[in-house]
Amino acid sequence: KVLPEGAETQEISWKLNASAFAINDNGLLTLMHKGTLILTVTVGDISKTHEIVIKEAVAKIGDNKFETIEDAILEAEDNDTIEILKDINEKFTINKSNLNLKGVNQNITITNVITLSTNIENIKIENLTFTGNAQITKVGTLKGFTFENNIIFDTNLEPSQYAPNSRIDVNAIIRLYTGSGANQVGDITITNNKFYNIKSDIISIDRTMANTEINISNNEFKNFGVGAIRFDGGYNNGTYNIKSNNFENDELSAYSAIIFRAYAPNDGIQSINIEDNTFVKIGNLEDI
Repeated sequence: KVLPEGAETQEISWKLNASAFAINDNGLLTLMHKGTLILTVTVGDISKTHEIVIKEAVAKIGDNKFETIEDAILEAEDNDTIEILKDINEKFTINKSNLNLKGVNQNITITNVITLSTNIENIKIENLTFTGNAQITKVGTLKGFTFENNIIFDTNLEPSQYAPNSRIDVNAIIRLYTGSGANQVGDITITNNKFYNIKSDIISIDRTMANTEINISNNEFKNFGVGAIRFDGGYNNGTYNIKSNNFENDELSAYSAIIFRAYAPNDGIQSINIEDNTFVKIGNLEDI
């Protein structure tokens, strides 16, 4: 629109240098894909240009799209779902509670580290594929974490030495380890996932909270190198339910499917329920 309204010249012309990037409808641009374009507007003998950089969105919250996951987390509010739209190799930190990260389909692949910040609650990660340098690790207390309906395979994390009697922060794909203190982790649910060809430990948890649960169920652990589930530390409280998982190697290998390095509560009673799991070819002949 030309102002003032009574101006002698009212006609406006719009020109794009790359029409494949955007559709121009009398100045209303519909952006088609990533790239850089130059928009030129001319009124009479006066012309102005503006450079527009179109960036590809990797995530969205509702109708709002974001160039990075960290941008999405920055704008997220309580109970938002961040939908991941494309494969990413971004390292990012979840530093807000009550968030859900969800792949728009299970083929969306994460290939780097997700860090769970300190003092957060109620995080859910679902419907994604993890490979390469992927790992989920925490740095402080965590209450309420769900990891559901994901595929994890061929990860690069190197294995730690098998240490059934020593307190150790092992390399693990899901590392919920603290090393000191009490009541650090609670209400953890890891369910309906597939873990394939993992050479490091897969799940490491310690110092669980009183009056909370650790639920690990209906997962498939196949062809793993060290161990599938490790409970370390000390001061492990609450109720553990390890049910209906399949632990299976094609050839006799790994050191353990489930190991309790420590299981002494410091607050009340620790209950451990291990039911209806399948174990196939788990063990290391060198140690027999």
